Formats: sequence, C-alpha cells, structure tokens
Amino acid sequence: MDVYVAAYARLVGASPRERGAQLGSPGFDVTIDELWPFLSTGASVHIASDTDRSAPRALADWLRAHRITQTYIPPLLLESVFHLDGADLGDVRLIRTGGERLAAYPPPDFPSRVLNEYGPTETVAGAVFCDVSAWPDRTILPPIGKPLPHIRASVRDPEGEPVTPGTPGELYLGGPTVGIGYLGDDARTARKFVEVDGERCFRTGDLVRELPSGDLEFLRRLDDQVQLLGKRVELGEVESAAATHPAVRRAAVTAPTDDAGRAERLVCFVEWHPRHTDAHAAALRTHLSALLPAYMVPTEIHTADRLPTTPSGKIDRRALLRSRRRPPHPAPTPQALVQVWEHVLGVTGLTVHSDFFLHGGDSTRAVTAVTEIGRRLGLHVTARDVFVHPTPAELAKRLTEETR
Repeated sequence: MDVYVAAYARLVGASPRERGAQLGSPGFDVTIDELWPFLSTGASVHIASDTDRSAPRALADWLRAHRITQTYIPPLLLESVFHLDGADLGDVRLIRTGGERLAAYPPPDFPSRVLNEYGPTETVAGAVFCDVSAWPDRTILPPIGKPLPHIRASVRDPEGEPVTPGTPGELYLGGPTVGIGYLGDDARTARKFVEVDGERCFRTGDLVRELPSGDLEFLRRLDDQVQLLGKRVELGEVESAAATHPAVRRAAVTAPTDDAGRAERLVCFVEWHPRHTDAHAAALRTHLSALLPAYMVPTEIHTADRLPTTPSGKIDRRALLRSRRRPPHPAPTPQALVQVWEHVLGVTGLTVHSDFFLHGGDSTRAVTAVTEIGRRLGLHVTARDVFVHPTPAELAKRLTEETR
C-alpha cells in the first residue's frame, strides 16, 4: 500500500497546497486514491454529500465553492460535466476518472486536465494512466495509458507468451502491489495470479493492445465479467442466483452495451420448468432482489424455449440478445415517471421538473429506477438515460422521440 500511495501522490502532484475531494462510495477501491495520497502529503480532503456528488451542475457548484484543486469523477458523471454549458469548476486543475470505460474526450475549452485511470482491485487500485486531455488521436476511445513506475505491464497470448506491439492480447500486471490471492478460493487464485519470468503477476482478463506510443488501449473483456456503472458483475453469479428459484430450469444473463462497449443493463433469459411460464418473471425478480444487490438484479427477464449454444456447447449470449423480443410500448407520461421517482427516492410532492439527483438520487438508485420503469411501464431505459435526462419531463420527451 505504501508503494502505491507514494507513486500515486507523485503522479497527481499531491502536496499541502492541494484540496482534494472524496466523492466515491467508501466501499469503492477508488477511495484509496481519494484519501491516502493527499492525507499522507499534508493536503486536505473534503467530503461531498450525496446530493452534491450526484448531479453534474450541483457537483460543479460544490467543487467551486470548496475551492477543490483535484478530484475523482466517475466516467458517466464526468461525461455529463463535459456537456455543461459554461462549466465553471473554479480551482480544479486535475480530474481523475476510472472504474469503467471513458467514452468521450474533454471538449477543447474544458478548464481542467483529465487523467484516465485503469486498474483492478487486485493491484490495490490504479495501475495504468493516460492524460486524455493531451491525447492527440481522437479517432479512438480514450486509451488507458502507461503503467506507474512500480507496475510492469505485459500483453500476452492465450499461452502466456508476449505478443508483438499492436497485437491484441490479455493484460498481465506485475509489481509489488499485486495481491496474494482470493480468500478461500484457491482455484481462482491459481488461475488469476501466476508467475511470469520469476515475478508474481495478475491476469486481468482484459483484452488490450499496445499503441505505437507505448500506451495501452482497452478493447474488451475476455470473460463473462462486466462493469456496470463502475461495479464489477460476474454474470455467472447472477445466473446461479436465478437458478435457485424453483420455477427456473436454466438461466442465462447478458449485458447489452452502448457504442463504447459499456454495459447498459442486465438481461436475464429463462428456460422455465414445465407448467411454469413468463408469468413467474415478477416472482423471479423479487427472488433475485432478496439475494443480490440492486445493481445486479436484471432489468429485463425474457422467456427462452431453449437457450442457444455455440459449437463448443457454451451459452451463445449474442444470439440471445438478437432474439430478445422488444414489444412496442407507448411512451410514458411525465406523471408516470414522477411516480417512479417518488417510489425509488422515498419522497412525495415531486413534479415533472424534479431532478432525480437533487432529491437523493445516486447511481445505485438510478439502476433501481431503471428496473422500476421496466416493471411498471414495460420500457427499456438505462441508468445513463436517467443521468442525461434526470427529470420526468426530460426523460418522457426522450422516450417519446424514440418511439416515433
């Protein structure tokens, strides 16, 4: 930990003059980045409230009022900040982002430098960084960059051999901050933590390629793990939970992605036992809600007569997504969305112009709102839709345009 904290402090220029911010959930590994590099160098750290850190405009106002000089902002929220008209962030000179894929570059007149951060918890937190404000090639999505000095990154083929620069391969990370394994899971530890050239390395499961500059570009996952609003989700874990419901014969979970390859939602396909039908979908969702955190509960549940498989016998998730039935639904009225807002946020008296995030909303509640909209109105929206259109009036307008 001390090696990482010292390296991170040097990277971001932490000093007694800095005023840092703590925006992330305390259970999120990025909290290490938000606290220790600053406290260990004599800087101050200011903690934002749920309201201040959830909405783009409110966050900008809070950063300016507290004279913050650098902060972490998750990609989805940061991309909304990029689009603020006349964004005034005050003294913020550096913004760090990560946890899921960054899909946009800061606009030319953006007042702060932006550092894209990549790193699994298994290497403490951040391991690879890119100054995307200075990145010259805007024809690709923002790269993840180059490793910290103590991290040794290599790109390898399925046999563990290095690939030539520019060739896609799995990212391996080595160095003194690599963990020792998973508690109580020796088999997974043996798969993921391996020795390479005499050094303990972590196999990230991420497909990357080395660019001519030496920076790394993230391409996709090599397994069934997805990042949903910065939270790691093992699709197999959701499938196992679904299979414990007595009406479920088999279940498969997929994650449709946006144009940047980021997971938008979880979709569950179910083979029911005989005499059970999709009428049990509501009961299955209730069952999953009791077993899993809200962000892991699928927002859609579909019936499959038979789950398709690949020639190797694995579930064909792409075929499932292609087969997904999307029955037409009328666009919701703003008032119907007001009722969803009030239910999810536990408040009353909201109007069609009430901002979800100014009344206690956050990314987790946004996922819950998406699920509730699907359950009540039969509509498929994403948490990103809620971030971009946070009032019932704005979201209803967007959905009306989509159904034309």
